[in-house]
Amino acid sequence: AIAEKIAPDGDQMATSLNDLALLFSKQGKPALAVPHMVRAISIIKGLKGPENQGLSTLVSNLAEVYGGQGRYSEAVALYEEALKIRETGNDTSAIASTLNRLGAIYKDQGDYEKAEPFLKRSLEMIEKSPAPDKSDLVVALNNLALVYRDQGRYKDADPLYQRVLAIRQGMPETKPSLVADALVNIGKLRTEEGNYEGAEQTYQSALAFLENYCGKNSAEVADVLLQMIDVFRDSGRFQEAEARAKRAIEILNATGAPPDGRVAAALTDLALVYRETGRMGESEETLKRSLVSWREAKGNSSAETANVLHNLGKVQFAEHKYKDAEASFKEALEIRRKALAPNDLAIASTLRNYALLLLEMNRGKEAAQLNSQAAQIERKATPAAGDI
Repeated sequence: AIAEKIAPDGDQMATSLNDLALLFSKQGKPALAVPHMVRAISIIKGLKGPENQGLSTLVSNLAEVYGGQGRYSEAVALYEEALKIRETGNDTSAIASTLNRLGAIYKDQGDYEKAEPFLKRSLEMIEKSPAPDKSDLVVALNNLALVYRDQGRYKDADPLYQRVLAIRQGMPETKPSLVADALVNIGKLRTEEGNYEGAEQTYQSALAFLENYCGKNSAEVADVLLQMIDVFRDSGRFQEAEARAKRAIEILNATGAPPDGRVAAALTDLALVYRETGRMGESEETLKRSLVSWREAKGNSSAETANVLHNLGKVQFAEHKYKDAEASFKEALEIRRKALAPNDLAIASTLRNYALLLLEMNRGKEAAQLNSQAAQIERKATPAAGDI
């Protein structure tokens, strides 16, 4: 009704509907965005035909929303439709963008075999451009590097991340946080390689850089401190991990950080340090704080909320609080099944942990059913989301 008052003409109507849909999408309201996008696409197809170049943008926008909802097959079909349209034109930047988005969708599903060729082709198109957009180049490099990293192909990922860092450092208009992000990605790579010394050095470089440009008590510094926690946890340096988590929480609270999940993430990390050092009571209380924070930041049905519930269940199980643990595992499982790909290993992990709890409660038949479901997922295994 709003669009009809603003733009009675069909073409203008489609533009207004799409603008409203994008607004709803930015507000985190995909259910409101989708019908507006679908109607805008229908109008343009009726007015200009199914191969109109402008139509590809509307189709791509809807695909992005579907991807964010985990509706991957629908997103892929739409991106392929957008790609087909764009390949009839001469906008190589738009073609490269669509290829990148297709690769990213497959990456999010853990289908690296399909993701890699799309991402490579996107990167090649951008690199062959007479004046490649550096931001587009960085996105393409990062996405391909992440595909390699997730497969343990660290030697393939490393030069791509190094290129991103060089590009960021060579752009005078680049925000300090983006240079730090490039360093953080290299730090994550070093951590996953087991090169903890190299990871710590890289993170220290990022910290020094941000402290110089943003101040020692900036939210950007807190973000790097959060990344460092995994280095110390994985290398058994729990006191240092705890100190980084507490310092990050202190900074974020002092800076009045918005409810975007950073405080929640820091609380989760701190709780896991407590758990790994046998401080179960402190871990449970900190996870409960994290859960409240994640619900505020991402809602009740996010993958992050499920991760905290899963870990809370494990702690409560260890404390012999079986009823509480069962409630946590049940909710985590319900959310993960809705929020993640059907064969995500995180779902299998919750099923396995829930089954262990049921065995302890002498509910062997139910435990067997859950273990059977977990085994089916593990045979088709895609990467797990978050701490499992």
